[in-house]
Amino acid sequence: MGHLCKWAPHLCIKLQEGFFDWDGKIDNASRVADKQAHSPSGSGWRNLVHYGQIIKAKQFQRFDYGSEENLKKYNSNTPPKYDLSAIPIKMLIFSGDVDQLGDTTDVNWLLDESQSGLKKDLIVYTKVLHFGHVSFMMAQDMSYVQEVINVLNPNAEEQLY
Repeated sequence: MGHLCKWAPHLCIKLQEGFFDWDGKIDNASRVADKQAHSPSGSGWRNLVHYGQIIKAKQFQRFDYGSEENLKKYNSNTPPKYDLSAIPIKMLIFSGDVDQLGDTTDVNWLLDESQSGLKKDLIVYTKVLHFGHVSFMMAQDMSYVQEVINVLNPNAEEQLY
């Protein structure tokens, strides 16, 4: 796929539109070939199956291997829900208002402690950017990275952008 994208980046953009919320006004088309050369990096078919299971079950749960395997792995016929209340670290949550994979409904669910279990006092910063899903790594304006650094380390002297 990487060679195709180096030769015809606009074709790759069209292919990605079926899977990601690409926007030429937000995202940097010159980076498509580099991204595609490493895709699907860090992911595989099982992740896609797992996302489908989560959507179908309407709950944030571990991978469903089927009753028999679940019983072996989880000591239960059904996969357990992820326990987000067990996350002990402070976090920043950046989301995109045109993200089709992690949309506003998903982000609101995550931020609602009564639904997700994620402890509100550990969320030290939230911000909604005009980004799609891939924009967090391919936007024309990546200055939000400096904002992340500044929030994580308010004493940072060197500016990236």
